[in-house]
Amino acid sequence: MLFRSHYLWETRHGDDDVNMISNLPESFRLDFAYHLNKGVLEKVPILIDAEEAIIKELALKLSPHAFIPGDIICSEGEKGYKMYFIQQGKVEVIQKEQGRIATLSSGDFFGEISLLMDTKRNATVRALDYCDLYSLDQKSFNQVVSHYPQFEKKIKELVNERLADQKIDEAS
Repeated sequence: MLFRSHYLWETRHGDDDVNMISNLPESFRLDFAYHLNKGVLEKVPILIDAEEAIIKELALKLSPHAFIPGDIICSEGEKGYKMYFIQQGKVEVIQKEQGRIATLSSGDFFGEISLLMDTKRNATVRALDYCDLYSLDQKSFNQVVSHYPQFEKKIKELVNERLADQKIDEAS
């Protein structure tokens, strides 16, 4: 725990984005969170064509996390309810059957299946170095999306497509 505290102090001087943003008026909070996180959010395939208002609201729902080398961020087989965005650092994605299947770094994301579908994690993700990540939980995502009926419909169609693809893979 001492290492994590030291890392947080050195990189953030005891502060985090959420605390800084929470003291701003709402319109500034939306704009600040949007400009801080839009690059990473807009890379997510389900958000590529999303309206700026959706991205702004989602950016405000992100929670910061810090991990040190060796920390397990999520484990294969556990119930997932968040997706993660890597602001800084590297993580490895590991599956029991195949070993390391990917290395992700700044600007990458993982866990989007858990955000969209009620499913267990299909891999373990472990920090390779000091990492700053943001997470978006399923409840916050669904709350924002529910305000945009057309976008919500698109998300439901995507989930249904993924479920159908999953059933085909299981049948093969």
